[in-house]
Order: sequence, then structure tokens, then C-alpha cells
Amino acid sequence: PPLALADPAAAVRAAAAATLVQRRGVAAFTVIRAAFGDPAPEVPVALAAAIAPLGDGAVAPLEEIFLGGSFAEARGAALALHGLGAPGRECLARLAREAEDERRRHLAEIAVGRLETHTH
Repeated sequence: PPLALADPAAAVRAAAAATLVQRRGVAAFTVIRAAFGDPAPEVPVALAAAIAPLGDGAVAPLEEIFLGGSFAEARGAALALHGLGAPGRECLARLAREAEDERRRHLAEIAVGRLETHTH
């Protein structure tokens, strides 16, 4: 993987991941997979913004990361799915119903706005 993806500066990691997606599309996902779960929020946010223009073709690879990656990677994948618009939100709604792991179902519910995340 490019060294910039491991840079200590989150802004550099974010730019590197976004640039790889802009250049390679979904083919970059295997190289940047850890960026979906980066502890600095700006990295998955930048990644989701870079993925949004990819459209429907990004849904299946993001679903695979959501279901098969670490929980942190699943959070980033959910953010990116939501950013894809209707196709991504439809996938999240289905995952909220069908994902085997309860934490991932709840994550999908949160991403589509169906689960309260706080108490009043």
C-alpha cells in the first residue's frame, strides 16, 4: 500500500485514500480497506466523499466490507453507502433487516435513521 496511507497525519491519510479512489475506483478498495476504519473521523469522511460519485457500482464492494470487515471498517462502509444516495440507503435498509450480526444490523439502522442513538 502507498506509504501515505500509514502517515501519522490524518489529513495525509485522508487525501491518499480519496486520491486512490478517484484514480482507481472500486479497484482501490482492497488497498485502502483499513482507511474505512481509520480512528480519525476525517479519513472515512473523505473516503465516503470520494466514493459517492462511483454510484451503484460501489454498493456491492461496500456491502462486502460492511459484512466482512472489522466493525470500524463497517462504520466507514456504512457512511460511504449512505453517501451513495438511494442505492446505498436501500442496501443499508436491507442490511438492517438481514445482517446476521446484531451490532451490524443496528449500525445499518443508525445509518438509515431508524434507530435512536441517544436518550431524552
